[in-house]
Amino acid sequence: MTTHQKPKARDEDIVIQEVLDELLIYDKQRHQLYALNPIVAWLWQRLDGQADTQELADHLSQQFPELAGQAEHLLWATLQRLDEKHLLAQRVREQIPPQLETRRTMLKRMGLALALLPVVTTLAAPSPAQAQTLSPLCTGCFTSQAEAENACGASTVGTCWTNNSCGGSNPGTEPNLTPSSCFAFSSAGSWRAPTTP
Repeated sequence: MTTHQKPKARDEDIVIQEVLDELLIYDKQRHQLYALNPIVAWLWQRLDGQADTQELADHLSQQFPELAGQAEHLLWATLQRLDEKHLLAQRVREQIPPQLETRRTMLKRMGLALALLPVVTTLAAPSPAQAQTLSPLCTGCFTSQAEAENACGASTVGTCWTNNSCGGSNPGTEPNLTPSSCFAFSSAGSWRAPTTP
């Protein structure tokens, strides 16, 4: 018999941004950026520590009737992926039912559309140590992803600002983001590399 846990989404040291029906979550501790597809985003927003896994599976099957009785399997697959990415307040790996199917097996047996499978994608957000020597063009403040990547490269990390001047002490600033990670947030206004030549 499956133990009905009450999983809770992590809410410390993360930045969340909704992009259409997906979620971008930046982990400040690990300097990782994750994209949650619609079904994972929908479920993650309901992991409040109050609803147990049976209730969550019921809500999932009501929201997505096409799951055809497979909501519990999909729920546990989603919890496993969130757990692997450290996006839950408490670990659940040890209590995941051993009969849990792989994503490929689930897709085959259930005939699910790819959009209904739980997908948590890790996006590029390298640490400052990974940044290479910067181009002489990589100076100043950039207000678009294209400008920043053309001058500094796509993998250079810098600081993301909520204003257009790369300055001030606004608490919304985020260090250690690539230009693409920075401008993925709708509140981003500018980006600057950590050092200039």
